Amino acid sequence: MKDNGYPHFKALDDYKVANVKMSWQTNNNYVDCGIFAMRYMETYLGNKDFDVGFVPEGKEQKKQIEDLRKKYMTKILLSEYNENIRVVESEIEDYHRLTLKEKKMLQDKSAKNIADRASEYFENQASAFLKKKK
Repeated sequence: MKDNGYPHFKALDDYKVANVKMSWQTNNNYVDCGIFAMRYMETYLGNKDFDVGFVPEGKEQKKQIEDLRKKYMTKILLSEYNENIRVVESEIEDYHRLTLKEKKMLQDKSAKNIADRASEYFENQASAFLKKKK
């Protein structure tokens, strides 16, 4: 903040940071922090106690996160600020022309790619952690 010319940057040193316990806080979800942060920013009105709309961790919360991920992705991809919006719109049109069978194949392939990347990521993280321990 100092580098960006924020005039009261020193006052921030006096603030105490605290982890706030929230009813929707998770114990086992380590990958959706961006979705939680975006939802928090989207719904925050300045109150200490407020409800972002998440149910406790479980299947229903996973569905909520999936829905929000789609919502945010759509807003980003179709934003007027996206320099590649015409490419996105063209791909959407191409997708709508596919048969149900072709769409299902693409969805399955996409799900497999995501699972493979997540698995690779966690394997790399575990390997890096083990190297640090040595």
